[in-house]
Amino acid sequence: MSEDQSSTTSTPAATATTEIDPHAQAVLSFIEWALPKIPEELFAERYRIMSRGLFISVGEQPAIIKLYHEWCAVTSRPTELSDEKCLRKLLGPEPKRYYLLEGKVTLNGFFVACRIPDPQRYRLPFHLGTPTEASDKLLVQDPLFLELKDIELRSANGVEELLFKFNSGPIRFPMQSLALFQKLCSQSQKVSKRFPQFNDSLSEGVRALHKVLRATRPALLKDEPVQPLRFLKERRNVQCLAAWGFYFYVNRDGKVLLFYHEYGRNLTNFLRQEAGSLLAMRDRRQDILLNLSHNSSPVLGTLTLHGRKVGIDWRALGSYIRELLETPHLWVDPKEPRTLATLLQEFSRVISRCDPIDRSKIASYLGTNYRNGFRFIVNEMWLFVVSPEWLVVDCIARIGRNRADEQPARSGRSR
Repeated sequence: MSEDQSSTTSTPAATATTEIDPHAQAVLSFIEWALPKIPEELFAERYRIMSRGLFISVGEQPAIIKLYHEWCAVTSRPTELSDEKCLRKLLGPEPKRYYLLEGKVTLNGFFVACRIPDPQRYRLPFHLGTPTEASDKLLVQDPLFLELKDIELRSANGVEELLFKFNSGPIRFPMQSLALFQKLCSQSQKVSKRFPQFNDSLSEGVRALHKVLRATRPALLKDEPVQPLRFLKERRNVQCLAAWGFYFYVNRDGKVLLFYHEYGRNLTNFLRQEAGSLLAMRDRRQDILLNLSHNSSPVLGTLTLHGRKVGIDWRALGSYIRELLETPHLWVDPKEPRTLATLLQEFSRVISRCDPIDRSKIASYLGTNYRNGFRFIVNEMWLFVVSPEWLVVDCIARIGRNRADEQPARSGRSR
């Protein structure tokens, strides 16, 4: 064979080699190196070889990361990668959860993704079926229900619900509400830090919900930030349970009828829902000085202040409630349930008694915030910030802990 013929013949092979993804090659090399390092009994219980890669059950991530670091050292690859970066290299930037169903055994976990043409050749437990994505499904066979014996997934009157069998009494939580719980978690920095994996799958959402519900205690009337209007006439049949900023309203059968979270955007969204109910109740709007907007409006409402029409941002009401909750001597025991109606009565009366003030006189409460174009109104206890568009956007209680010269500058109240 001539040199020309030889070079021509070898070209397709060379081209095929260059088309192989180097990352996929590296992952396959790691998997083949790691397989003998995993004890056979553990592999049978927690791992599977599949055509799409190595399946690892939830909880095995630290073991895989440790093996990856060892493999990098053995193969002279960079070893200074953080555990988080290693996990992203192996599972991808946004790992998806999957179920593997094998008769009575169900595994829940992730893929170290890599094409493996013949999984059986490794003589290890393999799976040739199609995995079921677990991000939007929760199966009765989920290992979570074996681990946490006090949770049961069941159907009640054709509706799926979670039954939490606590010593304090059972709690029934509709499955259709789990997505809302996860959303509230995602919009709270505090809760997200406490449950970093809550949004990985419905299973992890249930795990977070279990911890929150188990920590709940009955809330006194004075401790509820806002009591839902819908329960005013039937409060004797509804109990409020609270923990970590969540408030769950449970009937005598233990069913969760409604819940909300008291921080940041979560509280604002709940107040919007309550405004929709309030707009339909004329008798409860009589003493409110605000002209309420529709609950979908970006503005809570308007009022006339010193002869000028001023808008009220939803965030200002949220800040007002947060200040009340964090200031015991301002949060007095209510004579009646504290609903959005009673809060707006108080809130509108407080604003109506405010007068303009120069920024220089209240700068210690503002720090570097709210400079160009903002206006300020105050009374003896409260400071309100008015935007250049004549919209009240923030509310600050005039107490020591809010002084900017005594603590870092305010950066919002999302928690």
